[in-house]
Amino acid sequence: MKKSISFILLAIMLSLFTYAEQPKCEFRATWLATVQNIDWPKTTVTSNTTREQQKKELTDILDKMVAGNMNAICMQVRSLCDAMYQSSYEPWSQALTGTRGKDPGYDPLQFAIDEAHKRGIELHVWVNPFRVTSSGTLDSSDQLWQHAGDWIIKYNNGSFKGQIIDPGYPEARQYVINVLMEIVNNYDIDGILMDDYFYPYGGTTTEDADSKTKYKPNNVLDVNKDGDTDDDWRRANVDSCMKMLYDTIQVVKPWVRFGMGPFGIWSTQKKAAEAYGITLPSGISGLDDYDVQACNTVEWVKQGWVDYINPQLYWSTNIAAQDYNVLCKWWAKDVCEHFSNQLPDGKKVHFFISQAAYHAYDGYKGYDAGVAEVQKQIDVNRNNLSSGYTGSVFYNTTAYCKMYDQLAQSHFQSPALPPAMDWKVKTTLEAPTHLTLSGGTLSWEHPTADRFTIYAFPIGTDIEVALTNPAYLQGIVWGKSMNISHISDITKTTIAVVTYDRFGVEHGVAVYTPTPDITWELNGGQLPKVEVPTNQELWNMFKADFDEFYSAIYPNYQIQEYPIHAVLELTWPKWSNNCFATEFITGHPDWIWLGEYIQSIYGKITDVKIWRYNLYAFFNASDEVRYESGQVINVSCGDFTTAGRPEAWGSAYLAAKGAITLPLFVDAEYTLPNNLIHPEGYPFLGWWDNATFIGAQLYTIPAYWKGTLYANWLGAPTNIKQVLDTTQPMEIFDLMGRPLGNNIDQLQGNIFIIKQRNHTFKLIK
Repeated sequence: MKKSISFILLAIMLSLFTYAEQPKCEFRATWLATVQNIDWPKTTVTSNTTREQQKKELTDILDKMVAGNMNAICMQVRSLCDAMYQSSYEPWSQALTGTRGKDPGYDPLQFAIDEAHKRGIELHVWVNPFRVTSSGTLDSSDQLWQHAGDWIIKYNNGSFKGQIIDPGYPEARQYVINVLMEIVNNYDIDGILMDDYFYPYGGTTTEDADSKTKYKPNNVLDVNKDGDTDDDWRRANVDSCMKMLYDTIQVVKPWVRFGMGPFGIWSTQKKAAEAYGITLPSGISGLDDYDVQACNTVEWVKQGWVDYINPQLYWSTNIAAQDYNVLCKWWAKDVCEHFSNQLPDGKKVHFFISQAAYHAYDGYKGYDAGVAEVQKQIDVNRNNLSSGYTGSVFYNTTAYCKMYDQLAQSHFQSPALPPAMDWKVKTTLEAPTHLTLSGGTLSWEHPTADRFTIYAFPIGTDIEVALTNPAYLQGIVWGKSMNISHISDITKTTIAVVTYDRFGVEHGVAVYTPTPDITWELNGGQLPKVEVPTNQELWNMFKADFDEFYSAIYPNYQIQEYPIHAVLELTWPKWSNNCFATEFITGHPDWIWLGEYIQSIYGKITDVKIWRYNLYAFFNASDEVRYESGQVINVSCGDFTTAGRPEAWGSAYLAAKGAITLPLFVDAEYTLPNNLIHPEGYPFLGWWDNATFIGAQLYTIPAYWKGTLYANWLGAPTNIKQVLDTTQPMEIFDLMGRPLGNNIDQLQGNIFIIKQRNHTFKLIK
C-alpha cells in the first residue's frame, strides 16, 4: 500500500476513540463515468508512459475514496456496447486509447478490481444495457455488427439521436445477458449497477416496428386501460431481461449485488400507481421512466428482481416539482419498504440514492449552498430509511473528489460497511485463527474466507458493543493481513478481526491484544528464559504433594498414575445437580473415577455448596476444607506461604468460620467485600464458575480464554475489571505454584496462575 494510504489511515485513527452519529452500514459509492472520458481516464494510452499515467489517475481516485471513508465505486465498463475489459463480444472502449477497438495493453477492469480491493473498496461494474451510440450511427465494420447487427435500430426523436439494441427481440435480450454474464464469470466483481438506457429518451413510436410485428402477442394486458398496449409490451420486454439476468446471477455468483439506477421519477400516471396499490408522490412532475423508457422499477422491486434500486434524485431539497424530500421518502417507504415486506425468505430490496454531486459546482437551481445541499440530502436519506439499508451514490466521481474531505469531516467521519444481503446467507463462517503481529502487520488464518472486517478499540471495551460502533471500524480487508502500524498507541488498543462474507454479513470474531515490551521479574531479579517442562516432568514435580493431599482426605483410596495433562485439562462443572461425572472433566476417561467415587460416598449430591468446597479443597489446598450436608468439617490453615499457593486460603478459611458469605455466582464483575481479609493478610476474591475473565483485553492472555477462578489482592476492595496492571511484570505458575515462564500460548495445560506484584489470578482455558 502506498504511503499516502498509510497517512490516510493514520488520520482515521486520530479520531479512533470518538463517535460520530452515523450508520455502521451505509452504501457509499460514486458513479465513475468513462463515456466521453468524463471522470476517467483523462489520459489516453499511446505509449507505456501514458498507460502508467492512466493507471495512476485511477489509483489517485481510489486513494480519495479511502480518505473519504467510501466503500464502493461503480465503474462504467460498458457504455456504448464497448468494453473496459477483455470481451469476446464487444470492442475495446474508445475512452481508453482514443480509438474504438484498440487494445490498451492491459485489462482496466482487472486492474481496477485489484487496486480497489487492496484499499478495502468494493468494485461494482456500471453497465448501459442497450445503448449503441448516443449520436450518429455505428461504423459497419465494428465488431458489434458481427454479434448484434440484426437487432440494432436507429432513433431520431429529438431527445435521442442514436442507436440501440432493440429489447423487443428475445435474442437481443439474451445477447445482453450473455455479455454481462461474461463479466460476472470472468471477474471478481462485487456488483452490477445498470443504468437507465433501455428504450431511448423521448419515447418509442415506430422505430421498433419489426420486432413488434414478430413478437408482440395479441393478448397484452392493457395496464393503464388507455387502449394502447405497445408500451405495456415494451415494459414486459425489459422486465423479462431484468428477471433473466437476476436469476442467472443467483445461480452463478449470488453475492454479486445487482442494482438498477432509474430516473428519479417513476411515473406520473395515476392509473399506473393504482395498478400496484400505491399512490404517486404529491406535487411531483417531470420526465419519468415508466412511459419514456419502458422502465418499470416498481415491478422489479415488487418481484425482487433486484438487490437494490438507486434512483437518480438529481434535484434539490427546495424545488417543489422535483422535491428531494418528497421523492426520497416515496421511494424509501412506498416502494422499497412496502414491497420488501411482501417478499419471501426475508429478502429486502435496499434503497440507495443517486445524488447530483456535480450540481454543487455548476450553479444548478436549488444548489446555492453547494456541498451543504449534498450534506443535507444525506441527512434526508438516513432519516427516511432507518433499517440500515440506505446509502449514497454520487454522480459524478470528479465532483465527489472535490468534496470528499468536507464529507469526511462531517457525515462520513468513520468507515461504513455496505448493507448486508443477509437473506442469501445459509451458513455461518468460523472466526479467524492464529492472529500474529510481526513488523507492524497483523496476520491471521482462515480455511475458506478471503474477506474480513477490522476494528480497533480501547482495551476493556465490551467487544459486542465495540463491533456496533463505526468509530472503531477500520474497514474491509481482502486477504489475511493488515498493516496496523498507523495505530499510535497500540499498547492501549484491542484489534478485532471478523470473518466477513461476500454477502456483507459478519460472522466469527477473533481478538488480538498486542503485547508490549515487559521486563519479567522473579523474586526481585530478572527472570531468565524458562523451558516449559513436559507433562511427565510436571507430574513428577508435584505428584508427591498431590498424593499427600489426596490421601489426607481419602486415606482408603489408592492413588493411580494419572498424567499431568489430565489434571491441567480440568474443566469446572456446570453444577447441574447429579450430572457431575460427565461434566466434571472434559471427557478424559482417566477422571471418570473421581466423580463416581465421590458419588459413592455422598450419593446424588444436589447441594451446590458441597460440590463447591469439596472440589475447592481437592484441587487447591493442602489443608483439608470439606463441606458435608451443609456443615464445615476439618478446617485448618497451614503454612500456605511456603506452598506457593497463597491464593487458595482466604475465602475457604473465612467462609468456613462464617465470617463472610460468598455469592454462588457472579456475572462479569464483582466488588470485594471489605472484610475479605485472611488472618495472614491475604485478601481473596473466591471462586465464581460463570464469571467472565476479561482476558481478551489483557496482554499475554489469549482472547479464547474464559472464566475467572481466583484472584488475590492486598489493600482496598477492587473491581474485578481493574485488577491486572499491564505495565507491570508478571509471573506464570502451574497448578501447584511452580514457575512456568511468561508465555501462556506456549503452555500445554489448561489451568495456570498468573501473579503480578500483589495480584494473583488463576485462569482456566
